[in-house]
Amino acid sequence: MLDFREIAEDGIDFELMIRELLFCLGYHVQWSGVGPDGGKDIICTEELPSRFVPEPQPPRAL
Repeated sequence: MLDFREIAEDGIDFELMIRELLFCLGYHVQWSGVGPDGGKDIICTEELPSRFVPEPQPPRAL
């Protein structure tokens, strides 16, 4: 069970926890660094197969 009282108030531990959670769920997670407001942000993307462009196939020997 998660005890949120163990997470530091500066937000770094919380961000690391969320980043790890999203990574475990299969997302590509990047840290954007500290911006001018002093905040820490993450960028999370999900790669999905395209419905319109076929996946590239490896070359086959003839």
